Amino acid sequence: MATQKEIICSPEAFWHNGPPCVIWGASPEDEGTAFLPYAHRPHFLIAADGGAEKAKKLGLEPDILMGDMDSLADFSFDAEKNVIRLPAEKDDTDLYAAAREGLRRDFRRFLLIGCTGGRLDHFLSVLSVLAFLEQEGAQGLVLSDGNRIFWAKGPFQAVIPNDPAFQYFSLQAMDKTVTDVTIKGAKYPLSDYTLHRESSIGISNEIQGEAAFVSASAGELLIIQSS
Repeated sequence: MATQKEIICSPEAFWHNGPPCVIWGASPEDEGTAFLPYAHRPHFLIAADGGAEKAKKLGLEPDILMGDMDSLADFSFDAEKNVIRLPAEKDDTDLYAAAREGLRRDFRRFLLIGCTGGRLDHFLSVLSVLAFLEQEGAQGLVLSDGNRIFWAKGPFQAVIPNDPAFQYFSLQAMDKTVTDVTIKGAKYPLSDYTLHRESSIGISNEIQGEAAFVSASAGELLIIQSS
């Protein structure tokens, strides 16, 4: 029997057991300001191409700059030795390659910043990075001003702390079915429910009390907190 994974749906939890890897994307509609409350904490910052300019605008210096440099207008990076140049034609997106680099450096918690908005195909590929990190035994979080997105694979139990800035949470099945979905501490509870990918029953729930609790025995889903 697979071991049940414990997930705490909070950015603060990503500093448990050491600094996380922060990957800064180049979305034209996400400046990455959601990371500012955590910027003073120790972290390892990989800028994916144009994400370097966005990070630097907020006073953050990347530890590594990597990408094919197609979305960098005019950027000078002091430590050229920490620049990883990728070919323009490649199998991985710059963000995906940055996740691989973080895993190679033994990070297991990843914050993905500056990755929402813009082209829909690019955003869907961000979700595939979350799935890839889960597959590799790591945990990822897409963090923006209005949303937090976690990928969860059963068996798991997730705690979603009540945060006034994020009033709603939703569950979206990514597998055809997610089994034994249970929600406690929320306005709309569920018990041992089979959540289908084409169902919207998990959308727009609200926490009642200090936290909501979500669990499932098998299948993969997104946990999305929204303001």
